[in-house]
Amino acid sequence: MNYLITGGTGLIGQSIIAKLLQRHASITVLTRNISKAKKNLPLAVKFIESLSLADIDHNDIVINLAGESIADKRWSTAQKDKICASRWSLTQKIVSLIQASQSPPQLLISGSAIGVYGRQSSKPINEDYINFNRDFTNTVCEKWESIAMQANTESTRVALLRTGIVLDKHLGALAKMLLPFKLGIGGKIAQGDQIMS
Repeated sequence: MNYLITGGTGLIGQSIIAKLLQRHASITVLTRNISKAKKNLPLAVKFIESLSLADIDHNDIVINLAGESIADKRWSTAQKDKICASRWSLTQKIVSLIQASQSPPQLLISGSAIGVYGRQSSKPINEDYINFNRDFTNTVCEKWESIAMQANTESTRVALLRTGIVLDKHLGALAKMLLPFKLGIGGKIAQGDQIMS
């Protein structure tokens, strides 16, 4: 199988690529910086800096994970614009290329997040839940998903990947959360019954 992956240098992307390479998949990664990507990803991966119709035509599955990090900076107006544009623009380009393709991929897996539900109370919800709380994360994810679904046809199935907080021993949110505990000041906040998806 031939895979085109955007966001391949991110935490989820790197894990997916490692698993796919174990299955001898052919992987092309769209990246803004090929030399940096080569340092983080195996040599077996092919790299491109821009998308063309040929890139879509020659891949069986497209996995779209690219997007500005939501946790690295304060959500100023400018940062919110970056978060939105990084997801919406690339997804729209992928969708447009799939729609123009004579040999479209069988599957588009498009990133999203549990932010689509907006802030919720402690009641359990699943992917069928539609009573979204309208806030910034909902706006980002709902439009992102809506754009991706435009590629859904008899030729191409679209799957939306709604991730929660991704935990890894060395990177991402867990590494940041562990710091207070390593300094001896970690512990529960208030009653300690808050939930994390």
